This record gives sequence, structure tokens and C-alpha cells, in this order.
Amino acid sequence: GSRCDIQDLQLKALKTEPPKPYTEGTLVKAMKTIAKLVKDPRLAQKLKETTGIGTEATRAGTIQSLIDRGSLIKKGRALRATEAAFSLIDAVPPAVADPGTTAIWEQALTMIEQGTLTLDDFIARQSSWITRLVDQYKATTLSIK
Repeated sequence: GSRCDIQDLQLKALKTEPPKPYTEGTLVKAMKTIAKLVKDPRLAQKLKETTGIGTEATRAGTIQSLIDRGSLIKKGRALRATEAAFSLIDAVPPAVADPGTTAIWEQALTMIEQGTLTLDDFIARQSSWITRLVDQYKATTLSIK
């Protein structure tokens, strides 16, 4: 390796700011625009076409359900995930928590509409996938605080 001399150095003491907590409104918006977080461009496009996770009619109810179950708590307008929510997120298989999975299901539903996939085939695929996940995680101990 070559050796070189440093000619100038600037040290700046900066602090990062934590992200602002979600409000119900910003969480609904994040659910609509979840495609931004999906790496596969085809899956991201599918999520854009289907306007993200949930529907206009279900998003607010989903958030309220998470509050009612104790997965989210409200502090003023801010929503915070509880320890139980973090434990559950850590415990579920990554594919279950991946928004790309929603896009894959949406693609399959489009194929059913187009007649290129039967509902029975879709259900069989889902059943097989769920069975594999359950078998894989049977030995796992889940501790939700």
C-alpha cells in the first residue's frame, strides 16, 4: 500500500435526530406509499398500482385495532409501538413482515382475475407456504412482553 499525508481535516460534532413518530395520518400515508421500502422494482410497482397496504376503507381501522390490542399506544398525537409489538415483529418470519409479500399476493389475485391462475391453485400455494412457515417455526419459543 501507498502512504499519503493528510493535508486537511475537519471534525464536526453533529447529532442525528431520531425520526419523528408516526401520527395516525402519517401512518396511513406510509401504508399507501410502502412501495418506497420495497427493493424489487416489480413488487414496488405492484404496490404502487394497488396503493400500498390495505385500502382506504381498512387502513384507519387497522391502526385502531393495533391500538385496541395494545400493539400501539398514543402519546398525544404520536403513535408508538409497544414492547409487545417489537417482540412480535422480531418473532415473525421475515417474509410475513415484508411488504413485498403483499405485492406477490396482489400479483396472484390479478392473475386470478385474468384467468391465468385458478383460485384453487392460489389457495393451494398459500396453504403450502403457510404449512412450511409453521413447520419451520414450531420449535421456536415466542416471548412477547
